[in-house]
Amino acid sequence: MSFPLAIIGTGKTGSRVLSLLESGEYEIKGLKPSLRSFNDSNPLTMEALSGCEAAIVFVPGQSLVKIAPILLEAKLPVVCGTTGFEYDDHFISKVAARGTHWVVASNFSPLICALRGALELLGKHPSLLDTQISLQETHHTGKKDAPSGTALSWKDWLGQDIQIQSFREGDVIGEHTLTISTKFENLTIQHSAKSRDLFASGAIRALEHLLRLKNESDFCGGVYTFAELEEKILCLN
Repeated sequence: MSFPLAIIGTGKTGSRVLSLLESGEYEIKGLKPSLRSFNDSNPLTMEALSGCEAAIVFVPGQSLVKIAPILLEAKLPVVCGTTGFEYDDHFISKVAARGTHWVVASNFSPLICALRGALELLGKHPSLLDTQISLQETHHTGKKDAPSGTALSWKDWLGQDIQIQSFREGDVIGEHTLTISTKFENLTIQHSAKSRDLFASGAIRALEHLLRLKNESDFCGGVYTFAELEEKILCLN
């Protein structure tokens, strides 16, 4: 037996998802994945998607706008790493109305998820009242959106009104640096992705979590972040 899975988008990260799953290193629900890939040369259609049990999506924001109606109609569990797309209340209500589940993230790094709680606590600390805070992010020149979704998440988690500096250089996978300065000290938090396999393996991990949780009675249809999924899995373990 196999697990029929759609991989939508075969760019820098989507191609790594394919490679990792084809390597045999990963299984889905204990089964070997049977992969169907979609891209500009092989566009997504309802007919082609028929029989798939889930989808992993890494496409640009404008591409997701075009294919989202197909994914919603198919009512598949979806793991989506698209940035530059607004998962607004209208979209979330559409997913929930179909009783299906989407997991979305600007960054499928487990360590970034773990950092969320620390930044939320740090942002509320009274010592931040008299500080200078800077946030920089650097990505490859092909990345369209700026600031990056991860940088925007860091800003949101910190809860501080800070400016984000964005740089696009070469084939940088992803670097984020937060610096907090006072008169007498500096605190720097830096995250660097070594390989796109980080995001690819994280998306596969997210799908495993999603398939484990989707039959839980308190896991209603809707849009969840990767961080929320990680927290729910921790509560089950």
